[in-house]
Amino acid sequence: MKGATKSGEGMRARRACGFTLAETAATVAVIGVVAAVALPFYSGFLKDTHLDNAAEEVESAFIYARTTAIRTGLPCRITFDVETDSMIVERIVPDPAVLDTNRTYLTRAEAQTRFYTPAEHPLRPDRSYRVPFPSVPRFGGAEIAGADFDGADTVAFDPFGNASATGFVRVALGGDTVVVGLLEWGGEIKELEKIIAKD
Repeated sequence: MKGATKSGEGMRARRACGFTLAETAATVAVIGVVAAVALPFYSGFLKDTHLDNAAEEVESAFIYARTTAIRTGLPCRITFDVETDSMIVERIVPDPAVLDTNRTYLTRAEAQTRFYTPAEHPLRPDRSYRVPFPSVPRFGGAEIAGADFDGADTVAFDPFGNASATGFVRVALGGDTVVVGLLEWGGEIKELEKIIAKD
């Protein structure tokens, strides 16, 4: 009887060290069911996140262009290119040949010789503020589906922060769309609507 007890204790000791094949198979099956149920929700969440990131980039560009125009006292503009799904923020740089650096304003001659140059990116000053939407990983392939500022694809902000036109930019990913609008001449920026296509 003493041997039987030792044998039983040995089995319990061996069993406590690992899992049986049945326990492992049950755990894998439960994880598989949970993953199958959660995957569609996760992919929808990921798509919404990518679309929101792209829309926030457009909003940030509006704010940056407006504040840059106010800060520098020179106009700043944003151009949206639907064909290449890109956006560029540009600011005016007067021709240095006629610019008097002792003044903070432009004369008529300086204003006539000015030209736009890409603005520096607010987070990466060594780069221009040009955003090719499809190649930005956090946008997940989102694209510019449309832009209209009183018939143009460009909006400019003057040194007082006023926009040259009201309008919107439509950002799309799959069947989902977010519309970011520039609603007032003073530059109020809002996410106007989020349109989600249902399959």
